Amino acid sequence: MWDHLKDPELKQQGLTDACNGEMKIEPDESADLKFIVRMDGKTLQMFLNDPEKDLESMGDEIFNVLHLSSDPAKLVLDAMVGFYPPHLRKGDTEFNVRKTCIILLEQLIKMSPNIQPYVTEKAYELASAWKLKMRPSAQNPLEVLGFLHLLAAYNLASHFDKDEVISFLVMVAQHSQTSELRRILGFPEGTTGSLF
Repeated sequence: MWDHLKDPELKQQGLTDACNGEMKIEPDESADLKFIVRMDGKTLQMFLNDPEKDLESMGDEIFNVLHLSSDPAKLVLDAMVGFYPPHLRKGDTEFNVRKTCIILLEQLIKMSPNIQPYVTEKAYELASAWKLKMRPSAQNPLEVLGFLHLLAAYNLASHFDKDEVISFLVMVAQHSQTSELRRILGFPEGTTGSLF
C-alpha cells in the first residue's frame, strides 16, 4: 500500500501533491457513521440543507439515518425547529428548510417508530405554535403540508379541530401526498366531501 513512498522521487511527488492539495483521500465511512449517529436535530437540518445535496433523491439515505438514531422521533422533532426560521424571510433557503422538514417527517411516518409520550407532548406544542404562525392558503402549500405531516408523524390529528384539519387537506388537495396524509390522519375516502 505504501510502496510508492520507498522510491524517493515518488515520495517527493506524493509530498508535493499533498502540499498542493491534489492528493485524493477517501473518506472514512466509519467516521461518517459516527457523525450521523451523534447528530442532533439542528445538525441534521444543517447537513440536509447543504446546497450540494439533492433532497429529492435523499429519502432512502434519510430513512437509514433515522434507523441509526436511538430516538428518531425526537431527532426529527428537534430538526423541525427550523421550519419557521426567525432569521429568514422569503426565498430559496426558507423553501429548502421547509422541504427538508417535510422529507424528514415523511421518512419518520414511513419508519413508524414508537414515540415516547414526552416527545408527543413536545410535538403537540410545536404543532400548536406552527398553527399560530401558519398562513394557510394554496399559495403557501409547504406550510400546510408541513403542518399536516407533523400531525401525521406524531399522531396529533385528534388534538386539533377536525373541520380545520379537513380544510387544510382541501387546500393542498392537488399535491400527491394529500391522499396518503388524509388516510394517516384518519379521514377515510368520502369523509372530507367531494373535493377529494
